[in-house]
Amino acid sequence: MQLSTVLQTFQLQDFSFALFVPPQSAVQQAYQQQLLLDDSTPFPYWAKVWPSAVGLSFFISQHPYYIKNKTVLEVAAGLGLPSLVAAKWANTVCCSDYLEAPLTFVKASALHHQIHNINYRIINWANLPNDIKTDVLLLSDINYEPAAFAFLFNMITHFLAKQTTIILSTPQRLLAKPFIEQLLPFCKMQQSIDVLENGKPVCIAILVLQA
Repeated sequence: MQLSTVLQTFQLQDFSFALFVPPQSAVQQAYQQQLLLDDSTPFPYWAKVWPSAVGLSFFISQHPYYIKNKTVLEVAAGLGLPSLVAAKWANTVCCSDYLEAPLTFVKASALHHQIHNINYRIINWANLPNDIKTDVLLLSDINYEPAAFAFLFNMITHFLAKQTTIILSTPQRLLAKPFIEQLLPFCKMQQSIDVLENGKPVCIAILVLQA
C-alpha cells in the first residue's frame, strides 16, 4: 500500500513533536482498492496515531527517568510516536512492528528530526525472537482483540521475567478489563491521561509494570 505523507504535530508536555503520517482519506481509498483485489485485507490500523500512543508519549515526557540512558523497545509501534519521543532520553530505541509499511513512516520521521539512536525491526508478538531483550518495553493500545490476549500476556510475562520495565498505555475498554486485571499484580504505578481526539477527551490509562 503506497501512501503519501503529511506532517502532523502533537503537543507533549512542554514541547511539540511533528510526525509523518498518511492522510486518512488516502488510507481509506487505498484500503478500498486493495479490498477489490483481496477481500480478506485487514484494515491498516497502524496508519493512524491513536490516543494511547499520544498518552504514552506524554507520559514519557513527564517521567523520562524510566527510559533515560536505557535500551528501549516498542512492539506494535505503528507510526512510532512513543519510540521517536523516547529517543530524546534513551540510549537506543528499537521501533518494531509486524509490518514493514509503518516503519517506512517512522524512518522518515526520524530522518526529519535527525534522530540517530533508533533502529527498526520486524517483530510479531506471537512469535518473539529468542535473542530479544531490552531494559524498557513500550506497548501502546495493543489490547483491542480478545483473541490476542493470551499471546500478549505471554509476551509481557516473558519480558518481566527478564527484569524489563514495561510501560503500557490503553483506553478504558470493557472487553479488555479481564486482561488488564491480570497485569495489576505487576503494576508499580498507574496514571490516567486525557487525550483529545476530534475535540473530545479520551481517558488513557498508563501502567508501569515490573516483576
